[in-house]
Amino acid sequence: MPDGRTHYRYWRGWRCSAIVIATLAWGIHGGLLDKSLLFFLAFPLGYQLGAWIDPDLDLRGNTRAKRRYRRSILYPAYWWWQLYSIIASKFAGHRSLLTHLPLLSTAIRLAWVLIPIIVITAIMGWFIPEGYVSGLALFGMGLLLGLSYADTIHVVADIFMRS
Repeated sequence: MPDGRTHYRYWRGWRCSAIVIATLAWGIHGGLLDKSLLFFLAFPLGYQLGAWIDPDLDLRGNTRAKRRYRRSILYPAYWWWQLYSIIASKFAGHRSLLTHLPLLSTAIRLAWVLIPIIVITAIMGWFIPEGYVSGLALFGMGLLLGLSYADTIHVVADIFMRS
C-alpha cells in the first residue's frame, strides 16, 4: 500500500488536471459569468483541499494530513480529526466504503468539517442572506466534486499500488 508521501506525490501530480477539468466544463457550460462560475471555481479548490481532508484521516495516529494541521494555524483541527479517526475506526475501519468511497466518504468528511462551523455560526447568531444560498450550494457542490476527484486519485493509488 502506498504511504502518505506517495499519496501526496500522486495528488500533486494531478493538480493541474482539476483546473483543466473545471475550465473545460465551464467552457462547455457556455463560459457564463453567472452563479455557475462558483461551481467551476470551487472544483479545483476542492481538489486542493484533498491535501488536508484525505481519506486516510480515519487512521489513528499521525498521518501526513494530520501533521499538516499540527504544523499550521489550524492546530485545533488536529484534535477534531483525531476524534474522527477514533469514531471511524470503531464503526467503519480503514479503507471501508464509509472512509474511502469517493462521494460518500467525501461527503462524510465534509460534513465533519462543517459541524464546528455550523455550531459556531449558530452560537454567534450569524446567518446566510437569502440571496446567497443558491450560490453557496453551487460552491459546495464544486468543493464536494473536486475533493471527490482527489479522493478518487487516492483510492486508485491504493488499488494499483498493492504489494
